Amino acid sequence: MRHLTSLCCAVALGVSLVAVTSAQQGPGPRKVMQIIREEIKAARGAPHGRAEEAYVRAIRAAKAPVYYVGLRSVTGPTEAWFLSSYDSYAALEQENDMVAKNASLSKALEMADDQDAQFRTGTRTVIAELQEDLSYRMRPSMQDMRYMHVTTIRVGQGWGTAFDDIRKLVKAAHEKANVDEHWAMYQVVSGMPAGTYLMMQGSMSLKDEDTDPHTQAYRDVMGDEGRAKMQQFQRDGVLGADTALFEISPQMSNVPDEWLKARPDFWKLPTMKTSSAKPVESSPKPTDGQ
Repeated sequence: MRHLTSLCCAVALGVSLVAVTSAQQGPGPRKVMQIIREEIKAARGAPHGRAEEAYVRAIRAAKAPVYYVGLRSVTGPTEAWFLSSYDSYAALEQENDMVAKNASLSKALEMADDQDAQFRTGTRTVIAELQEDLSYRMRPSMQDMRYMHVTTIRVGQGWGTAFDDIRKLVKAAHEKANVDEHWAMYQVVSGMPAGTYLMMQGSMSLKDEDTDPHTQAYRDVMGDEGRAKMQQFQRDGVLGADTALFEISPQMSNVPDEWLKARPDFWKLPTMKTSSAKPVESSPKPTDGQ
């Protein structure tokens, strides 16, 4: 995982030192999200996961409040995604400066990246902004999640307003029918083609997939007219859409201590390495007369 990137690309990792409250919450639906997407070589998922532990060790050793959640792809291409979120772009910049000024941490992260690079075939960094008015019952954090569905939607040039209108229609129907569903909608602002949106839905278990939350009450609220509008937009305004399932990887994540305490059976830290050198034994004291 490439944790350090150029400030001119306007990316960094984690949360700001000054945003203490948000830092303690860990990654969640806040204004700015950074996503680092890594393409992983075939059959190299396990060693790649072990290599990612070096980043966590470096950050923990430096006691830096840098938090992120790592995801492994279950469907689609073999990828690892790393999510971190910020209350503002200023927080993003402040943390980038903090890491850059910490020479030992920067060096440790660079060494970790050198080792991690052998398992990757490509990396993409994405910045996206939360669209709260298009989101529905967002969960406050990823602390209790295990899976993440990410639907990538790309709309044609000039169709942004129509997309907003359709998603607001869908959201209103969910609210009126009290649908038991949760999602956060992000609009990509850098790192992917214009008109790209990411709908992120976290869950605790795959058994949630056994039940369709869209009841008859929801279908009644949408009505024929609402469904017709959606279908028309999908035909005319959507260039493409796909959904991928990810599993959260505690091994590739660095989360706040509060998360570790609340869910110790899931969130775990890698063993901190210690020096393997044997201690030098001191010479025995000379006896009297020597």
